Amino acid sequence: MKRSTVLFYLVHVAKYNHAEAKQLLASEQVLVNGAITRIDQLLQKQDALHVGDRLLKPGKIWKYYAYHKPRGIESTLNKNIKANLAAHIDVDEHLFPVGRLDKASEGLMILTNDGSVYKRTLAKEEQIEKEYIVRLNKSIEVSFQVAMEEGIVIMGQKTLPCKVKLVDEYTFSIILIQGLNRQIRRMCYKLGYEVVSLKRIRIGSLSLGDLKEGALQEIKKGSWLI
Repeated sequence: MKRSTVLFYLVHVAKYNHAEAKQLLASEQVLVNGAITRIDQLLQKQDALHVGDRLLKPGKIWKYYAYHKPRGIESTLNKNIKANLAAHIDVDEHLFPVGRLDKASEGLMILTNDGSVYKRTLAKEEQIEKEYIVRLNKSIEVSFQVAMEEGIVIMGQKTLPCKVKLVDEYTFSIILIQGLNRQIRRMCYKLGYEVVSLKRIRIGSLSLGDLKEGALQEIKKGSWLI
């Protein structure tokens, strides 16, 4: 439903006549999210509307989850695609992913039913750090770290500067703010390496922590944007 005024909802959806609706509003019997409302107040999708003790419109409850995506799962809720997220998450809400991981990768994802947060996250895409732990097929040379941090041309564009730290002979951590398609894998391939495993451990201020593979954990709205 498109946004409408409280009066419009009372008349056209709840089917009060115009005089009754105005009288209910004037007598302060109409509540939006528990507060007395105005005749011209706009109703949002998430708003709950009461007339006295009668609930006319239940509020939409927004949900936000951290999810540890396992390897082999596609970052989509399209049930026509094999190994989709919908088949592996146990919640009633219709959720969608904020940011994706390719099928061969694992780690932190955010799932929500709140489209406004999805748009807000996309708008800040190149301000939000994403951190990954990556293991390669051969030992890492010193020149690898320098090249990765300075940026590499993939898909016709040079990647933005990033932070790389060696963990051991075959493993490094990388912090970047871009999210190009298979970016880390493509960057490594350009330098003569193949990614053996890739795990995202942080989005903004939200860390994967000890969240078990395949598990969901409810989080606060926009906590990763802080």
